[in-house]
Amino acid sequence: QMVDVGEGKINDFDKLAPGSIEGKVVLFTRTDLMFYCTPVLCMAVDRGALGAICHFPETPDSELKIDISDAALPLVYITDDDAAAIRMLMERQPVTCHLVVDNDYQELPLSTGHNVIGMIEGVELPDEYVYVGAHFDHWFTSAADDNAGIGSLLSMAKAFKDSGLQPRRTVVFTVFDAEELGGWQDTWYDWCMGSYSHIVETLTGEKLNPDRPGKIVAMFNMDVIGTEGAIVYVETTPDLTRFVKKAAFDSGLIATAPMTYVYWPPSSYDDWPFYMAGVPCTETAWWGEAYDKLYHTTGDTMASLNEAHVRVNTVFNGLMALRMAQASVLPYNLPENAEVVQQGIDLLYSMDPETRTMADISLLEAGLGAYSSEVERLNSLLDRGKVDPDLLNRKMMESAVALNPMMFDWDLTAWIPGWTGIFVLNNPANDLYRMNGAISALRAGDGEAALDMLTDVTTMKWGRFVDYQAYLGVMDYIYYVPEDHLLWGGGFLPPHSDVHEEYFSIVEKTESGSVDFSAEIASLEQLVLELYGDVSAIADELGLSLLAAADVLSEVR
Repeated sequence: QMVDVGEGKINDFDKLAPGSIEGKVVLFTRTDLMFYCTPVLCMAVDRGALGAICHFPETPDSELKIDISDAALPLVYITDDDAAAIRMLMERQPVTCHLVVDNDYQELPLSTGHNVIGMIEGVELPDEYVYVGAHFDHWFTSAADDNAGIGSLLSMAKAFKDSGLQPRRTVVFTVFDAEELGGWQDTWYDWCMGSYSHIVETLTGEKLNPDRPGKIVAMFNMDVIGTEGAIVYVETTPDLTRFVKKAAFDSGLIATAPMTYVYWPPSSYDDWPFYMAGVPCTETAWWGEAYDKLYHTTGDTMASLNEAHVRVNTVFNGLMALRMAQASVLPYNLPENAEVVQQGIDLLYSMDPETRTMADISLLEAGLGAYSSEVERLNSLLDRGKVDPDLLNRKMMESAVALNPMMFDWDLTAWIPGWTGIFVLNNPANDLYRMNGAISALRAGDGEAALDMLTDVTTMKWGRFVDYQAYLGVMDYIYYVPEDHLLWGGGFLPPHSDVHEEYFSIVEKTESGSVDFSAEIASLEQLVLELYGDVSAIADELGLSLLAAADVLSEVR
């Protein structure tokens, strides 16, 4: 029998009689706040559900949506039209569904994914590589995600080859597998496994492939390409931002798509594993409100594409690859790295002035000073033509390996935790501001204001809609991962301040009219104190990386 649980939030489950889900299949409406359905499935399985059926109202009524979610329950997506028809039946009488699950689970993989790689070898610097990437696995037809990216890559490779170009550096055209789907026995995260496996030496992720760091000059990724009515988002590491902006203008991208944004940091596309290895990288995505409705649906067909957009995307990324392959001096803008760090420090102090006395970031400030001095010295040498370009290039690449992976973590304040990157101190800055704001509100007896502050603490955008058992279940998949499972974002997770119990305790007291929040204040104060310690540790780690990068750059004379 099917049971309608609305949006699958805790209030929806609490409306049902105890035991009403036991042994049944839940029907729910997916919302973005309950990312990829996982929180809903955790609550459903805790209440004895046998399966789940969901639909996503943002998609066109007749189109089918799909994403991989937590494997706790068998899950089937249906169209909005089908969901409406089922709910009409449920209003008249109980509805029984027949869910057939035919799984043959084995610990060892039954098939092997394959990355496809083609190269045009460099004539002067064959051991320095410029990567262009896209992924060929996809849901349904997926014209934009990522067949148009593949089309751009193949067109680019053909143009390079047909031109007879002999690049100075080796250009690597890489088509990744398993971007959309990893392996549940390996990882909670279901994307980027192909590119990840290309970068690491073993799937534990503890050791990078020795052939990658310090040898890849840049990586230009293309994922979700050429859609109609799109905003163009070009994510970069800071050292490439200026280079990318010039290429966007020179290639005609800005003229074709005026709503083009170039910004740092990178996020969870196939360029992220390259970022982990210290490779300057970019990701181009043609996204927008129209494509939001088609993403991972049967509606992502050729009709969603604009031919001119696909063409200019090819020119834009091809121009970047060509310029990087031919550059005498690699077009890295190192001062922007220092700017990112300084902005992060300024944001931390502005959001939580107490950090100046409660945390120690002196090593970070010393590292920033040393790095900035070396960058300024190098720029002076370049202006006077007093530098060996090959030595400079090698040392800039080496310094990127030391510094770049330390600058950004995953953003766990976002509604899809881990989807976007963020400067390493920004998550703690947000949480310190929110928790200290909640403490001040509670001292004033204002529970509602405290709840407003805690809503934006790390993980609470979705955490406030689930009970604590389900919350911990989700966190076990995305954060506290068992040692025998892979979390490919390991090492890039910010500190986690668990305020879930405090949040719901405040809800209960506010509803009852109580203004005694002494227990919640004490608990939050302890979390704040612990977070100050985390800030000091993060600052030390980044400071040492800046010092290491500065030391590398000092070898250029």
